[in-house]
Amino acid sequence: MEYKYLPNTFNFQSILLRFGTIERFTELQIKYKQQFERLLFPILKIDELQAIIQSASTTIPVIDDAAANFYRAHSMLQNPYIYVRNNYHIEALTDEELETLNSQDDISPEFFKSTFDRVLFEEGDIIFYGTPRDETMCRAKCIAFEFAYDQVKCESVEQLVKIEKVIARCKEALERNMQSANIPVSLMIYNGIPKRFKDPSYII
Repeated sequence: MEYKYLPNTFNFQSILLRFGTIERFTELQIKYKQQFERLLFPILKIDELQAIIQSASTTIPVIDDAAANFYRAHSMLQNPYIYVRNNYHIEALTDEELETLNSQDDISPEFFKSTFDRVLFEEGDIIFYGTPRDETMCRAKCIAFEFAYDQVKCESVEQLVKIEKVIARCKEALERNMQSANIPVSLMIYNGIPKRFKDPSYII
C-alpha cells in the first residue's frame, strides 16, 4: 500500500538510500508506531475516552478511510474516531537504534522514551496536519491526536453542536491523562471535508 503523508515532511531520496525501499521504511514505521502506541494505551485511559463518545446523545458518523489513512490503519488505540496523527520519522534514529527496531520484536519502553521526541516531533513551532486552517494547526513538538468524524453525514446543526461538545470533553480528558506522563499533546479535528485520504485505486 502506498500511503499519502500529510504533511509530507519526509526526504524520500535520503530514506531510499538508507532503507533501500519505501516498503521497508513503511514496515519499520508501522512497527515503531504500534509498539509506541501500546505504551500510550494505559496512559491515555482510552476506555474513559470511549465512554465520553458513547455518552453522546447523537450519532457520530465514522469516516470510511481506514484503508488509505496510514495514521488510522495502523492505530493501536482501538477507537474509530481518535488516533495518533504524527508522522513517524524513524529516519531520525541512529544506526544502533534502527538496528534495535529492526531486530527486536518486543522492544523495551526505555527505547521509546529516549527516541519518541526525535521520531514524532516536527521542526519549528507550528505545523498543519492537512489543509492549513485552525482545525489542523498543531504544536510541532507534541503528540498530535486527531478526532475524525464524517460531517457530510451529519443531518442537523444540533447534531454538530453535540459532537463538538463530545470532542471538547475528549480533549480535556486527553490533556489531563497525558499530563501525568509529562507529555505535551494536542487534539485536532478532521471532519472529512475535503476527504484527505483516498485509496490510490480511485485517484485518476
